[in-house]
Amino acid sequence: MGQLQNVILMPFSNEGRRGMTLFLASAYKRHREEAERFKQTWEHQTHVPKEKSRITTNVLTAKNGTVNNTQVLKQPWELTSVKDVPKKGDPRLREVWNTSMAEWYYGCTEPSQRYQTMSKSGKNGYLLVRANGDLALQRAGIADSVVIARTLDVTMVVPTLTDDRVKFEEIFDVDHFISTLDEDIRILKELPTDEKLPKVALPVVGPRKATLLHYQYKIFKKLQNNRLIQLIATNNRLQDNLEPNLQKLRCRATYTALRFVPSITELGHKLIQRIGNLSKTGRYVAVHIRFDQETLSASGCYFGGGEKERKDLMTYRRSWGRGVQVKDPHKERSMGKCPLTPMELGLLLRAMGFGEDSFLYIVMGSIYGGNETLTPLKELFPHHYTLESLATKAELDPFRASEPKVAAINYMVCQESNVFLANDMSDMPKIMEGHRRFDGHRRTIRPNFEKLALLYIARNKLGWAQFASKTRIFQNGCTGEPNEHRTGEFFENPAACICARGEFELVKSVQEGRELVKRMRKQNKSSIDNPERDWIEMTEDEEKTDNGDGDPIMEVDLLTSPMDTSFQLYEADDEGWPWLMN
Repeated sequence: MGQLQNVILMPFSNEGRRGMTLFLASAYKRHREEAERFKQTWEHQTHVPKEKSRITTNVLTAKNGTVNNTQVLKQPWELTSVKDVPKKGDPRLREVWNTSMAEWYYGCTEPSQRYQTMSKSGKNGYLLVRANGDLALQRAGIADSVVIARTLDVTMVVPTLTDDRVKFEEIFDVDHFISTLDEDIRILKELPTDEKLPKVALPVVGPRKATLLHYQYKIFKKLQNNRLIQLIATNNRLQDNLEPNLQKLRCRATYTALRFVPSITELGHKLIQRIGNLSKTGRYVAVHIRFDQETLSASGCYFGGGEKERKDLMTYRRSWGRGVQVKDPHKERSMGKCPLTPMELGLLLRAMGFGEDSFLYIVMGSIYGGNETLTPLKELFPHHYTLESLATKAELDPFRASEPKVAAINYMVCQESNVFLANDMSDMPKIMEGHRRFDGHRRTIRPNFEKLALLYIARNKLGWAQFASKTRIFQNGCTGEPNEHRTGEFFENPAACICARGEFELVKSVQEGRELVKRMRKQNKSSIDNPERDWIEMTEDEEKTDNGDGDPIMEVDLLTSPMDTSFQLYEADDEGWPWLMN
């Protein structure tokens, strides 16, 4: 430990740089060796000889309906306990509640002057929109429809929602929607009665991730012949990459124009204030859990529920009929395609530094296994609330009969939370992440499913300090920081709508950004000198923890792969490599 401190405390000297390089090379070698051991452990558990298998289950193949025997071994994560998890959060972890440098970025949707001069009259016809999917997908789909309406220069009629029992104006402020986009497109609340239009709109469905050319040529040709068309599917029907002005139009539509009606926003603000008052610090973590039988069956994964789980999920899959692909549960987990169990989600949060005194707002539907499945998460975080437990009966009664209204309230509480985390990567968490980035890069933890799968397998062999340390390493780059460079779907990372302020406006490369961060940290050393945030200090217990082979935790703390992005060596990077400790 002393040698490591000497190396880190001299990051700018030649001797310090050489020592750090040697230390990293040695640590990385050990990291690869341990990763290989993890991999061998995984392969051993995945490919079990038939005669040694403890559990045999019949799996229906999707191809011809025949039944084959597939060997399934009871997995180590079934035995995972939460008893060794410390009650308090880690005081040495910096900015666990907030993203670093977030104050230097803000959401921006102002179009260019050239865009503003290109007015649109909606002269080419009328566009009806039927937004499908859950609430998050509907928001994104409506925003895409606004872009399509401007591209075709058509008049949009206020959208309808998939659930015919709920009108657009019951969820969103329709007048605000129209006025916000008034300079972008023409919007009417209903079709005009004084124009000769077809009695029935021509239904059109754009292909998934369709280009603007598809709408400008194929759809426009149909529009010329009919003058009234209806988009009957809006989920992911427009390409991610558009020119900047249209990207900003997307953002204006979904983040600014689609404002909830006052009754929803009032209750949402009440709940946010209420849970903030309960937590005393005013901070809370919003957790979105999808763990229903349909989700688990579609994933093809095994979640530790034994023979009953296998039979339940197989029966559910059979109800879908032929054409259902049967997946290898071990392969799916090793590829990071399995949603986290509530217990795994809780362990991830605790490993990231959130103590049992943290307050959770849980959004969930039907949970397979019921309360028994949720028990470990509730043990890890005793202060947990849902919409039903936080709001009074009188407050909820006006909304109970409408699932979209309940979803809107939950969306608002998640959007405004200090930290957001979901157990899967469906559309809702992706769209929520983009919204939170636009709002100022609020902390959004995105599980690194593929790497965490190995770690949960080894959970019983690792002490808590090692498990938590490795988890933080695996999550590096997946915590909603402004400098995380992602090329995912637009609504997951609306980069065109996020602007930098101050000195960051001049940054044109990652390397320039690192240099600027180093200069700013030198000017503000008080945060580094704070003892509660000191990354050099180690607790005595953690220093003594080893991995079973005599290697101190600090020597294997870099268990992550691949090396190409996270292990590039930059001279005196990040003010003495603080990420080695985090």
